[in-house]
Amino acid sequence: MAASREVRRAVRIADPDGLHARPCARLARACEAFRCRVVIVHGSREADARSVLDLLGLGVLRSGTVEIAATGDDAD
Repeated sequence: MAASREVRRAVRIADPDGLHARPCARLARACEAFRCRVVIVHGSREADARSVLDLLGLGVLRSGTVEIAATGDDAD
């Protein structure tokens, strides 16, 4: 059994309102196109990128930095 591929990228949130409902919904919709598992990490907290409520729960403010971690065949 081959190991799953993992890709991580740090991203700074530039939106003046931080990671609010509209960008969370767009991100969740965009992640549906992939088979891999995608999580957003902010500090010590982690959210399923396909869940708007999980993303909102991170409480990311403007200029906050998050890490996007994708694991699976199409992680790139």
